[in-house]
Formats: sequence, structure tokens, C-alpha cells
Amino acid sequence: MFVPASNEWLHEFSWHGVDPDNKTRQVAGANVFTKLKLIPDQFYYNVDEIRTSDNGLVRVKLMIFHEIYDINAMLAATDDPIGDIISCITADITAFTAARTYVEFVEKSAELNELSNYPHLMAICKSSGVRVTKVVFRGYFAAPKIQASHDEAIDKRTNLQLEFEREQQLQEMKDREMSAEKDRLTTEHNLQLSELAHSQKLSKVKQKHNLEMQLKYATDDISREKAKADADITRRKFEIDQTLAHYTQLRKLDVALTPYILGNSAIPDQITKIVKDSSKSSPSSNVHLHLGTGGIPNPTLTNTTI
Repeated sequence: MFVPASNEWLHEFSWHGVDPDNKTRQVAGANVFTKLKLIPDQFYYNVDEIRTSDNGLVRVKLMIFHEIYDINAMLAATDDPIGDIISCITADITAFTAARTYVEFVEKSAELNELSNYPHLMAICKSSGVRVTKVVFRGYFAAPKIQASHDEAIDKRTNLQLEFEREQQLQEMKDREMSAEKDRLTTEHNLQLSELAHSQKLSKVKQKHNLEMQLKYATDDISREKAKADADITRRKFEIDQTLAHYTQLRKLDVALTPYILGNSAIPDQITKIVKDSSKSSPSSNVHLHLGTGGIPNPTLTNTTI
């Protein structure tokens, strides 16, 4: 049996406690006890009727984990640490919600799981000997009209997002088709260029071959003409040498060459005799001789008197 000394007494604690009718509501003085629990504990709490910057009412649902780490500091600082925690969390939630519109609150509500968004709570924990280890955001509740309006807006945004994604997919499909068409046209263009280059190369080779063959034929013709001319010169020289040798032999035999040469010459086709008329006293006369075809006189005998 415990008997207090003269300077000791049994302390009775009276803290906020859970409302029997609503576990998410804390009632002042509902938790009265004389034995202090030092193990970690938690409780549910709803912050009701918090207004957003666009005047929307919401209820924020939380679960708070806490523990006592310094009894003397707690006894010196507060009579109801749970009440202090509730007051500080309400202040932090109010500040967080009032700075945002309803839509912004919904989008940023996940940040309520972070202790950095509870500055008042963290400040009171440093001096009260009670540590809040975690705050869990369990969701929110809004007025039916606000929630209906928000749901409608969500539906519209969802439909717009789906429409946007559909249009984006169509655009991407068109882009891919255009890219494929561009690649196809580029390939066809490159193929046409290759065919044109090949055709030009073949034409160039063919033209070069034709020029080479023409040059070869011309060279062969020149070679043949030169060979023929050389042969004619050689033959003519040989004939001249033979004739000269023949005349030389005749000369050695004391044969008169002039009559011999004249006798061996061909009979002329035409003989033209020019006789001066002594009855005319003209000192000079002009003679016109008309030659036949190719500059050769006609084979006739002509007597011309001047």
C-alpha cells in the first residue's frame, strides 16, 4: 500500500479525452486519471468548419501520434498537453486552409502528412515535454454543394484531359505518318538521284567509249593513209631509181637518150601550133586557149594564126 510522505501527494490529471459518442472529437476533462502512461499513444481528431480562401467549408480528418519524453517539463508547462496539441493543430490547419482555395486545398492536402506544415505544434512540443511523432491526414469532408461542384469540376477536367490526350495521340499519329511520308519521299528522292547519277555515269562512259573508238578509227585511218603514202613514195622512189639505173646503163652504151625518151613517150592528145601572120604589123597579139575538162585540151589539132 502506497502512503505519501509529508511533501508528496497523489496528482489527479484531467486532460481532453475521446467523446464516447464520437471518437474523432475531444472533450475537455473527459480523461481523468492518476497514473500517467509513458508509452506512445495516438488519437483521432477532426478539425471542423475550416474555411478556404474562396469561403468553402471543409472538415479535416487527422490521426495524431504522441509520446511523453520529459515529465518534469510537461508538469511545469501544461495541465493538459492533449488540449495544447489540439489547439496548435487547429491553428496550423486553419492557416494552411485559409491560404488556399478549395481546389488548391484538395491538390495540396497530401502535404498535411508532413510535420513541417505544423509550426505551432512543433513549437509547443519543444517546451511541453510531449513529442508529436507523426500526423496522418485521413482525408477531408466538404459541404454537399461544394463537393458536388468539385466533383463536376473533376469530371470536366477529366473529360478535358481525356480529350486533350486523345487529340495529342491523334497529333502524334499524324506526326508519325508525316515523318514516315517524309522518310519515304526522301528515300524515293535519293533513289531517283542515284538512278540519275547512274544514268549520267553510263552516258558519260558510253560517250567516252564512242570518242575513244572514233579516235581509234581516226588514228587507224591516218596510219593506213600514212602507210599507203609511204608505200607509194617507196614504190615511186623505186621506179625512179630503176628508171635512172636504166638510163645510166643506156648512157654507158652510148645510146642517145633524148630520141629514146621521146620515142617511148605517149602520143599527145592535142597539138597546138602558133604561127605569126607576117602581113600584120601589130607588134603583139593575145592568144586564148580553151582547155577541155580537168584542164586538159581537147584531142584536136588546132592551127592558130597571130
